[in-house]
Amino acid sequence: MIYRYSFLFGLLFFSISIFAASGVSQKAEKTVGNTGHAIAQQPHDARLNISAVPDLMTLVIDNINALKLTEIQQRDLKFWRDHEGSDTKVLAKKISTLEKDLHHAVLAGKSTGYLSSQANRLLSTRLQLTSQRILAIDNMRHILTAQQWQKLVKLARENAL
Repeated sequence: MIYRYSFLFGLLFFSISIFAASGVSQKAEKTVGNTGHAIAQQPHDARLNISAVPDLMTLVIDNINALKLTEIQQRDLKFWRDHEGSDTKVLAKKISTLEKDLHHAVLAGKSTGYLSSQANRLLSTRLQLTSQRILAIDNMRHILTAQQWQKLVKLARENAL
């Protein structure tokens, strides 16, 4: 009985902290890279909730000129993004939706079994996204030169990714 209440309290605290960190009202636009695209920026902690592995693929694509990518490098990165990493944005949106659903389920008094099931779906999706980003980073390390990689890491740090 005590375990059940401590589990529910922990799950409630977890979902409230995720919801609070989602930064829905804290978004701001920032222009990054050579393309001049405006991207929605969230506080660093909110992005960590989606995946602890930064989205370097978007950063490398937005900084083609700064990184001095060759035509071949651009082609290889675009191929990877289009064929291997095409569902990362879908996964990130799914994670956000699952977090909100779990939060609302806790507050609606859903059963422990239901909450556990939802938490497992969330963790599974988060693992998929994290794994995909790790594979993308491995691919980038093979495509970029050591100098380009160091510049990309510097850009990631400057953008708090």
